[in-house]
Amino acid sequence: MMVTNRAANRYAKASLEYAQENKTSPIVEKDFKKILYYLSTLQDLEKVLLNPILPSNVKHEIILEVITPLHMDTKSILLLLANNKRLSILPNVAHVYLKLFQEAQGIAYAKVTTAVPLEESLENKILDTSKLITNSKVYLEKKIDSSIIGGFILDIGDYQLNGSVANQLKRLKSRLNQNQSNT
Repeated sequence: MMVTNRAANRYAKASLEYAQENKTSPIVEKDFKKILYYLSTLQDLEKVLLNPILPSNVKHEIILEVITPLHMDTKSILLLLANNKRLSILPNVAHVYLKLFQEAQGIAYAKVTTAVPLEESLENKILDTSKLITNSKVYLEKKIDSSIIGGFILDIGDYQLNGSVANQLKRLKSRLNQNQSNT
């Protein structure tokens, strides 16, 4: 799986650079969103991509037949994946491309997890803090998880701020156990 992720990262990065050179990165972004939509709604299409028996050129033709219209640059990226027998990682490439594209556009996504729905004032404070951390426009995804008891967990990219009551209790328990073993 690690090799697949590395390969997907390389292909996505190269795809974004290619699209940026051709000034088509927003169009390719829309195409990758379309591809992900079709892959999530048509399970048979994903089975085609993962089928080791089908030749890559057949997979490529099926994708182009099912998902239309696609820009020439997107078709070129798909052809490259097909020629290198990497169409099975297309969903990963698409996800990574979208992430890289958003970063290049100065857009960041943050996820906040709370035990109860956020009040608007707290949501605005979290958004403002997220904007300061990322120096980007931030879209906030809200998730409710009662197991954190209270407080919140903020995830922005690789950064996590865990101010949940459950985490504080866990740390307190760890310290108490450590103190008990030291005595």
